[in-house]
Amino acid sequence: MSRNPYIQLLIIGDIRRDFIIDLSGKAHNNLVGGPLLYAAAGARLGNGNVGLVSRIGADFAPETLISFEKKGIDTNGIMRLAHNFDIRSFYHWADNNLCISENPIAAYSRYGLTFPHELLEYQSFDDSVIEKMWSNISIRTDTTFPHEYMDIAGV
Repeated sequence: MSRNPYIQLLIIGDIRRDFIIDLSGKAHNNLVGGPLLYAAAGARLGNGNVGLVSRIGADFAPETLISFEKKGIDTNGIMRLAHNFDIRSFYHWADNNLCISENPIAAYSRYGLTFPHELLEYQSFDDSVIEKMWSNISIRTDTTFPHEYMDIAGV
């Protein structure tokens, strides 16, 4: 993994697999996204070195982390767990003010889009599900936490 000499900003959050139907009815399927990466992309516009803190399942593709590193984003704070967990998110922009995260079958059908097999058995989530996923993970300042993150300017 990459080793940036000085991390200026630490971003903490979830990495997701996003399935988005935009305002024009176009599907964007299985995108690597989520709050962590969207915040990191914005932060990179005004900051030099950004470090990420998140957790990923055992099935998360290592090439994806390498692609972050190639963009100059430090991934040493991403913890790979021993088990898999569902990181799918679905968003259907019905209009400028309404984003729906439920019933993807109806949304794909509305536009005559092929339903992605990766969304089979998808169920929308709420904040309690996210809290449960993070409940057994704590950030400690011991040897497992990246040394580079101890002198950060902001979180």
